[in-house]
Amino acid sequence: MLLRILLLLVVGLGIGGAQTGPSVSGRVVDPQGLAISEAYVELRGDGGKRVASTNSDATGAFRFQLPQSGTYKVRIVRAGFEPKESDVLKAGEEVSVTMAPATVYADVTVLADNDRLVASRTEVPLRQLPVTVQTVSAEVLQQQGVTNLVDAVENIPNTNSFTLYGMYEYYVFRGFGFDNVVGSSVLLDGLRLEGNRMNTQLNSIQSVEVLKGPASMLYGTESTGGTINLVRKKPVSTPAYEAIVRGGRWGLFGAEFGATGPIKSDRLLHRLDASFDRADGFRDAGWK
Repeated sequence: MLLRILLLLVVGLGIGGAQTGPSVSGRVVDPQGLAISEAYVELRGDGGKRVASTNSDATGAFRFQLPQSGTYKVRIVRAGFEPKESDVLKAGEEVSVTMAPATVYADVTVLADNDRLVASRTEVPLRQLPVTVQTVSAEVLQQQGVTNLVDAVENIPNTNSFTLYGMYEYYVFRGFGFDNVVGSSVLLDGLRLEGNRMNTQLNSIQSVEVLKGPASMLYGTESTGGTINLVRKKPVSTPAYEAIVRGGRWGLFGAEFGATGPIKSDRLLHRLDASFDRADGFRDAGWK
């Protein structure tokens, strides 16, 4: 009789311990209905405050005991899927949450062959031409403090550039010279410059392009060694100003000024570049 009473008490206590409050459960699946395991599931109460959290099991199932009455939602996060938040849950409700695969973003950079004018004057991309085209960019010119064409061309391999008599420029490309030994030519925005090149200043130049190799069919008989193209700075709609003053030994003095911007409206732009250089040249041959 005593044993029966104890057994009844144990069973009663077990039943009482099993009695729990309201709960919500659910299952996490992908668009095909397959279970998503190890998903982080967070129970949120009023105002989005976190109440409890768990992970979905191998079958994608999860379960929460509700601490008290009120409105709750679950927010689910899993790598490779878009985060998901359920609607308002009711006590005793079992929900099925479908997570969509995460969106993949890719950045694509498109490079245009915008230097065909110098290299070939055709629609053939540079990479398909049997010539070598190299560019001295504005960044390189600025970092090196280059102010003249002779110094800029020194950045190009297999090229020899120098100044004679304090101001006359000479260039040799792959053994082909210039002037007395015809071998190269200079262009300004693709248009040929004639006459002696005298201390070409670069304050109005954006970049220097060098086409090495025979190009006589495009730029005349002086282009058997190479062709230099000077690309000028373009006016822009945002007002900008620049002023530089420099000095050094041997009477070196130089100044540059540049200005660009709109004229009354963005449909009409202006650009002004000016420079002055002076130094005592080779054997006191002064030049300006």
